[in-house]
Amino acid sequence: MQELIAFFLFLKNPKYHDIEKRETIVLKTAFRVFLITFLVLTLINGLIHFMLGLFFILPNDRLQEIFESMKIGPWAVFAIIVFIGPALEEIIFRLPLVFKIQFFSIILAILIGVIIHYFIPYLPGFIVILLLFFIFSHFVPKHEKRIFDIWVRYFRFVVWFSAITFGLFHIGNFELVKASQYFIVPFLVIPQLGMGFVLSFVRLTYRQGFLIGLLVHIFINFVPATIYLFQT
Repeated sequence: MQELIAFFLFLKNPKYHDIEKRETIVLKTAFRVFLITFLVLTLINGLIHFMLGLFFILPNDRLQEIFESMKIGPWAVFAIIVFIGPALEEIIFRLPLVFKIQFFSIILAILIGVIIHYFIPYLPGFIVILLLFFIFSHFVPKHEKRIFDIWVRYFRFVVWFSAITFGLFHIGNFELVKASQYFIVPFLVIPQLGMGFVLSFVRLTYRQGFLIGLLVHIFINFVPATIYLFQT
């Protein structure tokens, strides 16, 4: 109950701490957070799909189609869903929540690199991001104090932006064929939005928050990945 209250206070006004503060047993905490989060978000997801399904034709989930187009085996898909995907997403969305100039340089390079790759798709995205990281690693430390002060002052927006972007990122999971589906798809990623806030809370609450959040993410993805594996 105390953690639940702390979570809702965190949602209202996330505050920055130099380091994650609470010691805990990593695996036990990760499994507890996973169990509560998975049950609550599964219930919310079911209710959302039921309510929207009464009035709209819901878009198809295109993840399986995406993986089939990659022409890789089911175990490779399983590894991407369970391990590679969560690791990349936690590095991008949660690692920078604890301020370190290297983390800031990483996320800045990724964000700008993705934007550049979107407008100039033939440029190798990874190379662009790597070059940007080296540039930012050289210039950003000179302004570390100023950046940190701004980071702390507007930290709630940093957390909200991270969690909301994480949720909206999963809109790409759906195949949108009707105009009405563009209106309802933000509601379909509410579980991912909730997951983004939970993992942000974990990252900033526990001393080993990044590892705990990564394990929670792996556990959550393990369920649909296992179902996919048995269906292939």
